[in-house]
Amino acid sequence: MFLNGEIYYSAVIPIGGDYVSHDIAVGLQASPEEAERVKLEGGCAVERACAEDEAFEYRRLGTDEVRQLPRKILAHIIEPRMEDIFERVKQEIMKSGCMGLLPAGVVMTGGGSLLPDVEELASRLIGLPARIGYPRGVSGMTDAVDSPIYATSVGLVQYTARRIDAREENRSGGPLTGAFGRLRRFLGIGD
Repeated sequence: MFLNGEIYYSAVIPIGGDYVSHDIAVGLQASPEEAERVKLEGGCAVERACAEDEAFEYRRLGTDEVRQLPRKILAHIIEPRMEDIFERVKQEIMKSGCMGLLPAGVVMTGGGSLLPDVEELASRLIGLPARIGYPRGVSGMTDAVDSPIYATSVGLVQYTARRIDAREENRSGGPLTGAFGRLRRFLGIGD
């Protein structure tokens, strides 16, 4: 969590989108790769948001047979795991004492944040506004990283580069010229 532009509290919740994919693999008796594909192409975070006539196709493990099921079944597998994740996030926010100090709410990153209706579910369960975070302030390879999947990694690289750059400028009285300076320029940070 950030307060006044600085990291105030950090925690690790040991479950994420890979657990959603695992649940799908078990529920559908599909391979992990097929479960991930199905999650990305047909998944939804809220079962009631799926229309009755919507369907998805998948292959069961060990067969080439293509099966078709209502999308509501897939959402029925996904929603409880997403609820578990968001309840754990809320517990960490409560533990930090920051619940009333986060007017901007929560920012979701990673592949699970791409599920339709995930913002509504997160906001309802956590009790704060929720939005999807995309990498910002990147130049050069923007198409390659313009996804919430890369937001955390890009943000950590940017944060580290800025901190190292500031430290080195204070020491030397000038801009960073070494490896981190080249990395910063490559990513278009601080130019």
